[in-house]
Amino acid sequence: MDKRDFFSLVSSQETINLAENMPDIKEFISIIIEPNIIHSKIINTISGISDEGQHLYGKKMVLHIKLKQKLLYLSDTQDYSIHTIENEYLQSTYIVIPPSIEGSSIEDLLKFNYLKNNIKIQDFTIKLINNRCIYKNVFLYIHTHFIPSYELIYSLHNKSTESNIFISYSDCSKDKKIVSYNNSKNIRPTWSPNGDKIAFLSNKENNNLKYMLYIHYIKDSIIRKLITPDEIPSITSFCWTTDGQNLIFSGSYRNQKNLFYIDINTSKCKQLTFGSNTIKNYKPKVCPTEKKVAFLQSISGISNLCIMNIGKMNINKITSSGYIKDFNWSKDGNFISYIYGKSDICDKIYTLNLINFETKLLKIPKQIIKIKNIQYSNCNNFIAFIGSDLITDNIYIYNIPKDCFVNLTNNIFNIKINDFIWKIDSSSIYYSAKEFKYFNICSISLSDYSKYTLTNTTACDIELNYRPKIV
Repeated sequence: MDKRDFFSLVSSQETINLAENMPDIKEFISIIIEPNIIHSKIINTISGISDEGQHLYGKKMVLHIKLKQKLLYLSDTQDYSIHTIENEYLQSTYIVIPPSIEGSSIEDLLKFNYLKNNIKIQDFTIKLINNRCIYKNVFLYIHTHFIPSYELIYSLHNKSTESNIFISYSDCSKDKKIVSYNNSKNIRPTWSPNGDKIAFLSNKENNNLKYMLYIHYIKDSIIRKLITPDEIPSITSFCWTTDGQNLIFSGSYRNQKNLFYIDINTSKCKQLTFGSNTIKNYKPKVCPTEKKVAFLQSISGISNLCIMNIGKMNINKITSSGYIKDFNWSKDGNFISYIYGKSDICDKIYTLNLINFETKLLKIPKQIIKIKNIQYSNCNNFIAFIGSDLITDNIYIYNIPKDCFVNLTNNIFNIKINDFIWKIDSSSIYYSAKEFKYFNICSISLSDYSKYTLTNTTACDIELNYRPKIV
């Protein structure tokens, strides 16, 4: 059974008395029972572990069941006539269920039909208490199944000048191409926080290295170009705001890079930073819990990390060492981890506590020379990154509570990893790896390090993103 499946065994007991106008029962001929779930809802309960060892997650699905019953019997009369008892019996039961699956609340999953309830009879007992009274006990098996849907999105680059975007199930099955433009590159596909839209960059109208923002709407399969001001002919990086209704992007114009805020519904655009030829602002990433955005600010080629309150537009520089290559927020918004990388020394990772502004240098394995793509797990217990000894790439995991590192992939000689993304439940990582000649999507479990290759492509590059929520 899939770990996202849930079940309950129910005993449905009933005593049935014959109507006054019906003759006594001599013996049963046949019994037909049809169970149906007629209503379901989610309720809040206590969480913990019961004395019987049952895990209670704080949520239960209450199910209302209707049993349609038809009993055929031989009467205890001189002519042994045949009669039918028909009735409907209502009963309620429950299934213990987690508060969320794949990032979406269990209430939303039920509302939008991502949970399927099945019921069947395992066994039943029927006995005569006397010739006018029947005891019946039906044993029901109730199974709730999470209906899988599109979770992964990836940009597959077949050649340096062309790429398409696909969505797929978490095992890379049921691939569906959603973006395909001839002789154009479609890059950095990113799910919106509520999982109903995908933003990406494409150069389809320019046919060069100048990219613009596009939105793909999942339910309608519509792609819309975001209308940005004419003075922004190219966009280099972007991120969603937490409400999924706005984007913050870095726009390039006349050797300047600044951050802009755009409402995707109205295309109303607001400039957030005002740099110059020597001051560039780029790679925005929104805080998961507050209306703040962190970004890199490069002054004469020396980059530091800054944070801006989106409403007040006040910029605070939070590093001063320079040479910051990449960074990411913790999921609670209390920490930022960043990569320090100077050309003549090995890359380093620092974590910055945004509450007391204490900085910690992580003691990464000695064989790592270059680092890229740092990400917190959704459970906030791990930091993952791609580490390279300049010959072979691996994904490393830093266990925050235990203060230790694990080489998750343990790749053999000369394997390259371009991108990776956490699964929403933090149980595994998806990554794009080049073995031999082409890139493919692989997955690896954090529990037992089991590794799977999920695709068979001829791609020269693959970029990945995993959906934060289902609905």
